[in-house]
Amino acid sequence: MFEEGRKEEFVETWDRLISIRQRLGSSVHLHIEFYLMIYFSIFPIHPANEKEKNFELLKKRMSELNDYLTSKETELSSIPEFASFRLLPRIKNPEVLHKSKE
Repeated sequence: MFEEGRKEEFVETWDRLISIRQRLGSSVHLHIEFYLMIYFSIFPIHPANEKEKNFELLKKRMSELNDYLTSKETELSSIPEFASFRLLPRIKNPEVLHKSKE
């Protein structure tokens, strides 16, 4: 599931195994959830994705990431390490940005 980028199935399992009560107010769960969102958002073009790059799915996942960041803005703004990721959904092609940094 995780290695194949199957976000919907992974999130369904995550929600079933870890209750909302456990997640609320937990900085550990917030960190894990945040990085899971980043992982699944870029997975369609990530080198670990063994399938052909899927830019339509990337667009959808970036929209979902933007919604997530907006909904969690208060919690996430208090954690400096997350600041650099806030603009990720607005980058048209993160793959090009990554290559230019190499």
